[in-house]
Amino acid sequence: MGNDELMDIRRRLNEMRGHDKADKRWDLNLCEDVVREEIARRMADGRLALEIKSDYVVQQSGNVAIEYECRGKPSGITTTKAAYWWIFFSGRWYYDEVSVIIETDRLRRLARHYYKAGCVASGGDDNATKMVLIPKEALLDLGR
Repeated sequence: MGNDELMDIRRRLNEMRGHDKADKRWDLNLCEDVVREEIARRMADGRLALEIKSDYVVQQSGNVAIEYECRGKPSGITTTKAAYWWIFFSGRWYYDEVSVIIETDRLRRLARHYYKAGCVASGGDDNATKMVLIPKEALLDLGR
């Protein structure tokens, strides 16, 4: 089974359960857990692409910067093939002790929302990188 098929099974199981409620059907819960374990296994062994990002100024800015363009060309969230992003909150306050794993499609939706709201910045070498700024609360409070 390919990664796309695995992710499709995960989505269909979520729809069967109903997105906002637990389900008492043990067979459905077992299937969901097997799929989650397989996703984690594939992340760990490199079969499911995982983008790793550290943000060292999240404690000062309150935002996580997600790159979308560099030197006039699409990059970062725009071009990634990764199924998930693992974002570490780094720096003196967090010390990589807080992180978020988020499906790339969901991160793209968040990035698009904050991009449209004008939450953008430039940085990196020669200020050649364009980034969308996503409030850390938006990543930590994913229940919205």
